[in-house]
Amino acid sequence: MTLMAKAMAIKVGNPVRKLVLIKLADNANDNGECWPSYQHIADHCECSKSAVRTHIEALIGMGVLVKENRIGNNNGKGNKSNVYYLNLNTPMSAESTPPVPSKSIAPMSSKSTAMSSGDTPCAATWQTPVPSDDTRTYQLEPVIEPIGEKQTSDRKIKRATQLPDDFKPSDSHRAMASEFGVDIDLELAQFCDYHLAKGTTFKSWPAAFNTWLRNAKKFAGNRGQRSKSETAGDTTLRDAAFRRFIGSGLPLREPSALELAARKAASMANISKMSPEWAQKRWNSIWTEVEQRQGAAGEAA
Repeated sequence: MTLMAKAMAIKVGNPVRKLVLIKLADNANDNGECWPSYQHIADHCECSKSAVRTHIEALIGMGVLVKENRIGNNNGKGNKSNVYYLNLNTPMSAESTPPVPSKSIAPMSSKSTAMSSGDTPCAATWQTPVPSDDTRTYQLEPVIEPIGEKQTSDRKIKRATQLPDDFKPSDSHRAMASEFGVDIDLELAQFCDYHLAKGTTFKSWPAAFNTWLRNAKKFAGNRGQRSKSETAGDTTLRDAAFRRFIGSGLPLREPSALELAARKAASMANISKMSPEWAQKRWNSIWTEVEQRQGAAGEAA
């Protein structure tokens, strides 16, 4: 048991005396030795030096304290602070110690808060010390935070992530694209290419694709949407060209300029190292870009 715990358990018959004892125990080393000055103890216990002397003498009389006077170095004049040895194992009963005279309770200094005229000091209650086999200790219990609630709240916070590999348009996306008159496969390929290249993060990728489709509707007139029949034909050519590019389709003796340009751009983009799903999306995007460039070049000529 620590000295502080023993000091807390001992009954000394006076609250200020108990505070002085606890202060000495707080300053003591493992051997129970300490040497605080009277003024130091008085400052921490908020009482006068004379009160500290009186209570120390009372503690000595109880047997819980031994005082050793030390002679000063200034030609033997004055004392250094005394050395105190705590003996908290077998203290005397508080009943054998005379009560503190009223004059020992000196008024506080002007810096301290004065006692109002209507207040009176508490009367001391004389009690026997707690036996050594029934010594009580006082410990501060750690505060246990409700970590379960904290973990639950953390799970509710959705964090932004990059585009998932398995991202696909939902039925609502397809209905929106049909309503807006845009090619959802083309928009999906461009959407994925754009955000993968930039490393974009979103908390909700379906919501981000909704925004993309709305923007596609705004710019649909400027991109020259092809008719459904043309789109279906181009998709067939595009998909067949992709199968030839990955080696799963029969090669053509004379591939079109569009296919040759798309194959060159796809090789530079390392499509062959992508997963089949992402390779198809990237090919679709490249095919559309090359087709638009060739169409623009033909119009300029």
